[in-house]
Amino acid sequence: MSAQHIFRLRNPALLLALAAAFPAVSSADGTANVDFSIGSVMAVNAAGMPRPLTKGGGIGNGDTVRTGEGGRAQIRFTDGALVSLQPQTEFRIDDYQYSGNPDGQEKGFFSLLKGGLRTVTGWIGRSKRENYKVTTSVATIGIRGTEYTAGLSPSGDSLAVATGEGLVEVCNGAGCILLASGESGVAQKDSPPRRDNSRPQLPPNDTLTTTTGDQTVFIGGDQVNSAGLPAAGQAFTVGHVVNTGGVFHDNSTISFDSAGNLTGYTSGTFTSSIGTASVADSGTSDSIIKWGRWASGTAVVDNLSVTLGASQGVHLLWGVPTAVMPTSGTVAYSLLGGTSPTEAGGLLTPGTLSSASMSVNFGALTFSLSLSGSVGGPTAFSASGSGSLTGNKLSSSSLTGLIGACSATGSVSGMFFGASAERSGLTYKMSDGTYTIVGAAALKQ
Repeated sequence: MSAQHIFRLRNPALLLALAAAFPAVSSADGTANVDFSIGSVMAVNAAGMPRPLTKGGGIGNGDTVRTGEGGRAQIRFTDGALVSLQPQTEFRIDDYQYSGNPDGQEKGFFSLLKGGLRTVTGWIGRSKRENYKVTTSVATIGIRGTEYTAGLSPSGDSLAVATGEGLVEVCNGAGCILLASGESGVAQKDSPPRRDNSRPQLPPNDTLTTTTGDQTVFIGGDQVNSAGLPAAGQAFTVGHVVNTGGVFHDNSTISFDSAGNLTGYTSGTFTSSIGTASVADSGTSDSIIKWGRWASGTAVVDNLSVTLGASQGVHLLWGVPTAVMPTSGTVAYSLLGGTSPTEAGGLLTPGTLSSASMSVNFGALTFSLSLSGSVGGPTAFSASGSGSLTGNKLSSSSLTGLIGACSATGSVSGMFFGASAERSGLTYKMSDGTYTIVGAAALKQ
């Protein structure tokens, strides 16, 4: 391990490109299905018999998926993994086994014979990383994380790999290299893999027409808007809290300003807009989930006009929700970032959310959390609570804690984001009878 190199270059666009949500579909043999395809896409079975692949088509062990010039395909495996195959690519499923629950016996062995791919890995390889491997003519790729891009040179004697999230290990007979989030490297025959600032040179996505109905976003996911989120066709979830309990809206159409800040959204009959208010604070440290606060003006929140002072706010979270939730395991989440907590009536100046953590038992569908921070300078607050999961959402739970030295109660709402629930977004509200503190927080695994 000491000889391995770790180097850092951020790649937020890849993370978003791979986080698109699609409904789960069962494959014919419990392996994978085609979410969608464009152009020439074929499957060749182990006996050498070809067949065309279209949306919904099943793929099994021994199948090789081949994309022609201009052809692309997205494959969804039953453990939640997504693989996007680029034009002129050959990708073989060597040995895939998944029973529906990660029990340590699952495996995913694949071969990239030609071309390139982008992938978000699923449950296989999380508990035993040796259970996942992609073999190429130059080196093998193993995972200690969730996302990466890989591309073979036309001659097949060079492999470029870039990690979007987590850790990826690239090995051949001459050595290994470990690539962390945002890093890239190159492996060549008979030479140790090495770090390299260049990324896999995969073809652009100019020819794809995305549509909301078909959710053809993953292939076009490299085309992102100023917020770092997919530019078209994606159904977002937006959460907000102002001076009442938190609300999360699925299937929202959202709008941004030139800086990528959320300025409005529509979900069904509900419409919200920043109006004459301004963006008081905003942030993200990746492109799965983002947050912001509107203040100092009159905004519309779920069809209702809300007048806000500088010390108040509409606290917002938005991103691509988790479509296929984990079904087992306990996962710890820690604070990624969040809005400046405010007092609902503007009685205290905005403060700081200093900590937030959550433990989720996906098998039992339960969670527990705690958070703390301050408003108005020295006025500290803290809270803890627990609740249950319903689908990809946290069922609203009660919070108990302190605002200053006074007992306080409140509630939290939230949901999970990313292809494998790697992020969670929360809105919280705490009141001691005098002050009511509200805010939004993003958490990461």
